[in-house]
Amino acid sequence: MNARSTPLIRFGFLIAGILVLAFPVNLPAWDNLNAHGAISESAAYYFKNLHGPDLKYGNSSFDFSTTFQGRSYKVDYARLNEYTGHQPSLNFVSWMGEGGFTADVDPNTPPNGFTLILTDKYMAMRHFFNATPGALRHLTDCFVVTWITDPPVNIIDWSIDFPGTKPSECHYYGFKQALQMYKAGLEQSNFIIDPWTTSNATETLFAAAFRALGETLHGTADLAVPAHVRNDGHGFGDNTFNWARVEPLEYTVFTQQIRGIVSLDPTSLSVPAEFDILGNPTPRVLMERLAKFTNENFYSQDTFNIPEWSVKPENYLTSFPVAPDPPLPNLYDSSKEGQFGPIFLTKQFGNGKTVVMAKESPSSYLERFLSAGIIKKPRSFDIFKDQALSQAQVLVPAAVKACAEVIDRFWPTMVLSITGTPDTQNPGKYLVSGTLEHLIAQDMGSWNDLLPGQPIRYKGPGKIRKRNQGGSFDDLANVSFADASFTATPLTLTNGDVIKLQVWAGARVYLSPEHTVSGIVTGTPPAAPSNVLATKGNGSVTLTWDNVTGAASYTVYWSNTSGVTKANGTPLANKTTPFTHTGRTNGATYYYVVTAVNANGESVESTQVSATPQASTGNPLEITLDATTGLKMRFAQIPANTFTMGCPADEPGRWSSDWLPHQVTLTKGFYMGETEVTQAQYQKIIGTNPSYFIPTQTHYSSGYADTSSQPVETVSWFDSVRFCNALSVQQGLTPCYQNQGNSTTIVDTDTVTCDWAATGYRLPTEAEWEYACRGSPTNTTAFYWGSDSTEATMKQYAWYIMNAFDETWTDPHATKGGTQPVRTKLPNVFGLFDMSGNVWEWCNDWWEDQSDRGSQTDPRGPSAGSIRVLRGGDWYVVWGYCRSADRNGVVPGVRSYDLGFRLVRTIP
Repeated sequence: MNARSTPLIRFGFLIAGILVLAFPVNLPAWDNLNAHGAISESAAYYFKNLHGPDLKYGNSSFDFSTTFQGRSYKVDYARLNEYTGHQPSLNFVSWMGEGGFTADVDPNTPPNGFTLILTDKYMAMRHFFNATPGALRHLTDCFVVTWITDPPVNIIDWSIDFPGTKPSECHYYGFKQALQMYKAGLEQSNFIIDPWTTSNATETLFAAAFRALGETLHGTADLAVPAHVRNDGHGFGDNTFNWARVEPLEYTVFTQQIRGIVSLDPTSLSVPAEFDILGNPTPRVLMERLAKFTNENFYSQDTFNIPEWSVKPENYLTSFPVAPDPPLPNLYDSSKEGQFGPIFLTKQFGNGKTVVMAKESPSSYLERFLSAGIIKKPRSFDIFKDQALSQAQVLVPAAVKACAEVIDRFWPTMVLSITGTPDTQNPGKYLVSGTLEHLIAQDMGSWNDLLPGQPIRYKGPGKIRKRNQGGSFDDLANVSFADASFTATPLTLTNGDVIKLQVWAGARVYLSPEHTVSGIVTGTPPAAPSNVLATKGNGSVTLTWDNVTGAASYTVYWSNTSGVTKANGTPLANKTTPFTHTGRTNGATYYYVVTAVNANGESVESTQVSATPQASTGNPLEITLDATTGLKMRFAQIPANTFTMGCPADEPGRWSSDWLPHQVTLTKGFYMGETEVTQAQYQKIIGTNPSYFIPTQTHYSSGYADTSSQPVETVSWFDSVRFCNALSVQQGLTPCYQNQGNSTTIVDTDTVTCDWAATGYRLPTEAEWEYACRGSPTNTTAFYWGSDSTEATMKQYAWYIMNAFDETWTDPHATKGGTQPVRTKLPNVFGLFDMSGNVWEWCNDWWEDQSDRGSQTDPRGPSAGSIRVLRGGDWYVVWGYCRSADRNGVVPGVRSYDLGFRLVRTIP
């Protein structure tokens, strides 16, 4: 098919455009849109008084005060095809009114755009719905617009779930969309409201949902307008364009008339018995029944005698009439023939209203008056303002009633429940749980039909409340729902306390039934075990801990993920120290806590520890520094291997001096200290403790009464190698470091070299340090745990600026600032702790000021230089310095409260 249009087609579009511009379609509906808001709001208040404490609403009330900020539209009546967006804050009833007001303006046209009526008024083109069997139910207000905006669709399909088939038809504000947006708001999930509103904030979603419901109410109320269900084309027949005579109901019934009919008390609403709403109809069926009610009762055969003016029961877009089914009645009573004044046609409805359907036209009355009844002709009737207001006494209550029922179908059936059980492992504690369940099967015709199998899974806040002595309830604890429930929350309660759950969710306030607390255990459980240590083995993890006074047994809880607790861990009861957990997978990390148990219950959890079983790294090395106190030092066995050293140029946080990726082969395995050398270890070997962070320190003090397990700092490179030689001598090994005179007694002015063949302890080379940090020859991520630099993850592995520098953190170990005890963060695969953060670690190498080099075997740095390499970051650096490839350096004689070291020893 040729993409270019033919002259005939182009001419057709030109004629269509001329017709649209020459005869702009005036689209009134209940007072030019304004009255729709009154109908929607009246329906909301009528709905409020309609439903009692049944399953759906008995456990919830409606919040009419909270406002939601969202997007609405202001129509520019000076230019009927333009609107502007604005962001009001309204309660849910007012948002329904907004939707009722603006439904004729397609909200999916870009804001402030001057667009043709073809798209801007697209929803307004969908008013008509002929309830007559066999009638063309897809007709619109104007044949020109219908022709251009194919495919045609009726107002009911449009209002319920019509999604559109092309950009100009995208419709995000039907009943189904209202349900979807409300669901997204309650679940705090992503949902694009419309192409020009990408925000998915919860209140924005609720505002859009209620506004969309209002637009459905607008479409519903339109079906109480006779012109809309008789497909009369909004009447072009009156050449004077006297719209009030063509469609008197729409141009007569204003907001004040609607509110007068409904009254300030919607419970007094008088709905005609002829409007059938029995059988819990769906919103679609409700709309069809309202259209059928209007079609069958307005008007009569008598009201169609003046083709130029009256509303005709025929299809304006075709040349053939549509026969009403059932046939329209004839209301004319021949006994009134001799009546002096104009004849009125009336009809009695089941709500006690006598409605004037039409009034004899002036010409018909004048002819009858002048002929004195001699000339017998059929009477002609018109509908005037008074008659339109009379009809509104029946049509408005029917519209409000239908809209109220649509509102009822919108609200989901949700039941809030609360349960509680005694925490037998924690005396005095009571475990409280709750759910907010959507009984979607109860919502036939709405949620269950339009969103089958998609119940609401509420995500958001809730409150546990407790009855006070006065009988009212006070807030006790805040809870957070995820997937329609919240994890059991331990609370301090007393047997006999009465509690209940409260949830505010999308303009509804849910209350659970009351729950009485019982069965709480009394007594004092033992304290939690301390000094828990996890040691990796080949396919196993061995746990040790200090025995607790008064404990009868111990329970070990383990998990494959961090954050193990009694609630989520797998329990291993009646264990004693040491306990070996066998059957573990090498390379996987396991997390443990230990509790003590006696007759009074179970203690709280110990500090979490973890270990990663490894077969390839061999057995760890443990040496004793002081047999009297049991002071020891442990070393992980690191195997020889080839790995990728450095980081790519685009790694976040990289410095230009960091090595670019290159292959490094380490031909010898080595032992590396599992932790940085501690103050206690340094004190034992050297006899002094140079550290800044000691118990008597007040500025940037970590606040510990005992700092012996914190890394030693304020040590120079020379201090570090002196420690290496002293420890080697104590352990009966050959010292590694010597000066220019081949003496192992080192002073700060010496030129120091390393004997790589010696059996003693030394500082790691820069390559050994990075390989040990990465924990695997294949690990090239930014950190040894991966590439995640978020604060939550960093705090699991590292002491750095976010948990060891200022006073804003909540980490249980740190109270102020500075270094922190070793082994309190998660280790890497080799079982090494604090390879990121706590203190910078001296390496053996002189600094090499370049970033690119080829493959290396056992690199040991330059033979001379001015500064020595530092690795690993410290307690007050940002995350980028904690990367595995990050390099730093300083003059070897410098001493600072962020400089420490760890040891290695070549495996013989």
